[in-house]
Amino acid sequence: MKLFWLCVFTHWQSFVYNTAYFHSRMAHPPITIDAEAVMALRAMTPEQRLAKAFDRMYISRLLLFAATKRQHPDLSEEEVRQHIVKQILEQ
Repeated sequence: MKLFWLCVFTHWQSFVYNTAYFHSRMAHPPITIDAEAVMALRAMTPEQRLAKAFDRMYISRLLLFAATKRQHPDLSEEEVRQHIVKQILEQ
């Protein structure tokens, strides 16, 4: 009986380790959303949710532009945009 539980425990450890390893190597790890955020999104109309998505997309673009500009201060705005497009297309 002890051997059985030792095998189960060993298998469980292996599963936990491999799952953690897999998630750490994923390009996009699983996203968790808390219950309050889900309730807030469900309370919105489709138009409000779409507007919120566009707002977040705009903010993401600004942050990406700022980060790229900080990494490459010698590039002009147009060169920064071209660099970002090149990075996105290479993925």
